[in-house]
Amino acid sequence: MTVAVWTLTVVIGAVPLIGCLLWWWNDIWYGLVMTALRPSQSGTKLPPGYMGLPIIGETLTFLWYFKFLGRPEDYINSKRQKYGDGIGMYKTHLFGRPSVITFLPTTNKFVLRDTETFRLKWANPELIGKTSMFVVNGEAHLRIRNFVIRSINQPDALRRIALAVQPRMISALQSWTTRGKINSFNEIMKVTSENIGKYFASFEPGPILDKINQHFEEILDGFTAYPLNIPGFKFHRAIQVVIIYVWIKLFHVNMSCTSTKIFFLMRLK
Repeated sequence: MTVAVWTLTVVIGAVPLIGCLLWWWNDIWYGLVMTALRPSQSGTKLPPGYMGLPIIGETLTFLWYFKFLGRPEDYINSKRQKYGDGIGMYKTHLFGRPSVITFLPTTNKFVLRDTETFRLKWANPELIGKTSMFVVNGEAHLRIRNFVIRSINQPDALRRIALAVQPRMISALQSWTTRGKINSFNEIMKVTSENIGKYFASFEPGPILDKINQHFEEILDGFTAYPLNIPGFKFHRAIQVVIIYVWIKLFHVNMSCTSTKIFFLMRLK
């Protein structure tokens, strides 16, 4: 009887201790153990914040605010209220990795400009290619960005683009005035996609362009989704869309043939 009571006492006493250890595990591991194993030469410390449970970290809290409530600002504000503004950066643990969240303009500017220390990992190379401007870093990124800017941000190029999009913009504005109430976001996205389709691929508004817009939205959903290439997940759907368009490009499909366009673009159901 005495042994059973002693065992029960130990278990009851150990449960809160284990729970506390798990609750602060990431902070202990990265704040104490990793800092001791890999000390900073400049003596810098981790920013304030909470790193959550092992592996999970703050992922569930992050998804609750961003995905379900649709109020990401509340997630940041909760940290500001608890830790203050400080340097505009908080430590956390998201999607299985130690992370930092920045929110002040000066801090964001520093992170975005320091491409050697903070390497961009978005968007996923599987969706937009390993040589995309949004994936490469350092000199390669600057070289591609400058090429794009020189191609479209010159007076002659801007003049040609303005003349190309002007008729459709005038037509859209005239149609909006006769419809009473409109959804500005949807309408602007529609006329923008029509101009892009016309200017870059000579597509006129119709079923083909609508299908391309649908696929484009599915790819965008894949950008913000967790990279699980499993049927039923948005990332897997985005990969399917990319494969179809790569297939079209590799086989040099004659995109001037309407029947051929429909065949390939309707492959994804």
